[in-house]
Amino acid sequence: MVELSPQELVLRDLLRAERVKPPSVLEFARSVGFEPEEWQAQLLQSDAQQVVLNCHRGAGKSAVVSILALHRMVTRPNYEILVLSRTDKQAMELVYNLKRAFNRLPNRPEPTKENDHELYLPNGSRLTVVPCTEPRGYHVDMMIEDEASYVPHEVYMAARPTVIAKRGRYLMLSTPKGKVGHFYDVFENQKGWLKIKATWRDSKRFPPEELARIEGERAYGDEWFRQEYECEFLQTSGQIIAETSIMAARTDGIVLDDVSDVW
Repeated sequence: MVELSPQELVLRDLLRAERVKPPSVLEFARSVGFEPEEWQAQLLQSDAQQVVLNCHRGAGKSAVVSILALHRMVTRPNYEILVLSRTDKQAMELVYNLKRAFNRLPNRPEPTKENDHELYLPNGSRLTVVPCTEPRGYHVDMMIEDEASYVPHEVYMAARPTVIAKRGRYLMLSTPKGKVGHFYDVFENQKGWLKIKATWRDSKRFPPEELARIEGERAYGDEWFRQEYECEFLQTSGQIIAETSIMAARTDGIVLDDVSDVW
């Protein structure tokens, strides 16, 4: 057998890689046991640079975003992802979903680095989780802002430039929390975003008895139910200044706390 030089081995591997077409994102999702619903498939197949998901509690928004992120990491070398959330615990839920899917991969590559806040792959791709502080100094291919309705406006503004240098994607996902903050403003007012809304009625995952149970949750408060399950932006009960006044104040350069229920 002829022994190949290191350069010839690299060339051989490159030629092999070119002959093997990477799986589509839907093929990839199904290979790890994830069957997307219609709204999830819309996200997975989209190339939109700015995406905002307005989804009910328990819709599977973190699960589908984790599949999208993992597909990019596995199929695109040196792909960098940053996950930002209001709390470390919330961000770790998304990362948990990603790692669970990663462990189901056929011929799973061995990570070069793995801990609670990082996952590095041999192809140079990496995922990093940061707490809810201004993420300065990062330049990434994908920024994932989880539970965006709870992320302060100044953190969001510091996060946006992280995707500019690499022409990356910005994904924002949450359930509504009043008519305040950048998540509300982006979904209701901003152009240039792919906007996906998924209420509990859009989900095919619930059997009839579970749907009846969810409908019964309305007894705990109609406004609460409309926000948590029907993805409506409602003026919060503790908000004593209307959102129109808040937005007007912002245009004059006054910045208010995005996550407070009382103004």
